[in-house]
Amino acid sequence: MPLFGTLIALSDERNGAVIAGMIDMPALAERWYGTPSGTTFNRRAGQSEPRRQSGRSADLHVVPDFFSPEDWARYDRSAARPCSDDLAAIAINTAFWPQGIADLVVECSLKSFDFMALVPVIEGAGGVICDWEACR
Repeated sequence: MPLFGTLIALSDERNGAVIAGMIDMPALAERWYGTPSGTTFNRRAGQSEPRRQSGRSADLHVVPDFFSPEDWARYDRSAARPCSDDLAAIAINTAFWPQGIADLVVECSLKSFDFMALVPVIEGAGGVICDWEACR
């Protein structure tokens, strides 16, 4: 399965803000690059809103083994539709959002190196990335 990738984040030392991020999936020849001014996919301007008209998008989460009972309860309270247990890499699952393939990506127990590169990609495409408390 070619579902591996590299995440790169560039942050401002003065305030710690992430100012650019990249998701690179070399085996798929796919690269997302995000900044506050927008997101690109393979050097083409990304969509500012995911496509939802097809009705085929699905909630996704990765490695459900990392969900504690409390995390499952939080997810159950926030999820409006069934989810798929997708064990692919967080990089590709998160990149599904700006492509309009996924409505929601839910992860637990991540470290900063797991998600910092994703912040500008998601926000540059018009999305929100947050923790359980901030997304209420």
